[in-house]
Amino acid sequence: MANIEFPTEAWLEIPELADHKLILHGFGTRRIPPRIPNNKIRLMTVKQVHKSRTLILDAPQENLGKYSRFRFDSMITNQPGIALGIRTADCLPVLLFDPETKVVGALHAGWRGTGEGIAQKVVGRMGKFFGSRPVKLRAGIGPGIGHCCYEVGEDVVTTFRSKFSWWADVFSFRGSKRPKLDLARANTYQLLEAGLKEENIYLLDLCTYCRENLFFSFRRNKEEKQEQLSFIALK
Repeated sequence: MANIEFPTEAWLEIPELADHKLILHGFGTRRIPPRIPNNKIRLMTVKQVHKSRTLILDAPQENLGKYSRFRFDSMITNQPGIALGIRTADCLPVLLFDPETKVVGALHAGWRGTGEGIAQKVVGRMGKFFGSRPVKLRAGIGPGIGHCCYEVGEDVVTTFRSKFSWWADVFSFRGSKRPKLDLARANTYQLLEAGLKEENIYLLDLCTYCRENLFFSFRRNKEEKQEQLSFIALK
């Protein structure tokens, strides 16, 4: 999809998720202000710290602003009207939806969170707290730095090698001096191991580093220090 031109002033969507009328979702660009395109839905974000902890919201919430200081990298809720917001500038935003139990989740997956198995853990927590069955879940993997551009150090390779049987499939050791990591593929493997069906995992295959016209990228422009917002909410 790298050569497709997208409108820079519109939320990007995954069609298979947009078809579900119970939810609203979107992946932001550098032209999108961090405002949800529905005034009945309130945005909630957390302090992302590249770990794998999950914030569980299972009751109505009056003050969402307080959570901006809480240190989490994923959120799940069964409460309508709350947009779970993820901020990224090379890491992956991953959105989850269970149409059976009416639960949504959002997670921030950089290499550290991915190395801790964040996607697999969030799926497990959706099952533990809300009874979600992995085979019913839908997952949308949004824009992030692609395997074309994501050079990493040997410490990253060592982390993945020590934890995942499929580690060699997500690294490329050709064409550059340093190994390149495919974050999207790594998170796809985790979702499959968690029990999702392959046909229910959707990928918006856009590289934040390549597409300067669309996205902020910390690795490309460190001085910008800006991020795009992605979100999912139950209506």
